[in-house]
Amino acid sequence: MAIQKIASLVPVSTVGDQWVVLWREYEGQETLVAKVVKHLDKFDMIVQAFDYERKYGLDLEQFFETTKTAFTIAPFVEWDRELRSRRALFRKGTSN
Repeated sequence: MAIQKIASLVPVSTVGDQWVVLWREYEGQETLVAKVVKHLDKFDMIVQAFDYERKYGLDLEQFFETTKTAFTIAPFVEWDRELRSRRALFRKGTSN
């Protein structure tokens, strides 16, 4: 596991061990905090994708496809809906 290799590079082994525990919690979505962090990570990804689409004229649909069902807790469900609405309006306006 990559996180174990990264953790082994930390001079204090207990810190590295804690990183591994936290990573597993994050990956397993074991706590509300882990779920919120995972949602933030996914939401940040699509916000950046939309920003790049606007700035550079790219089509980054794959980022939006892979996160279509990723958001399951408030306020991320609402934020996702709003971002996708803004993106749809942007795409409609640039296709004219």
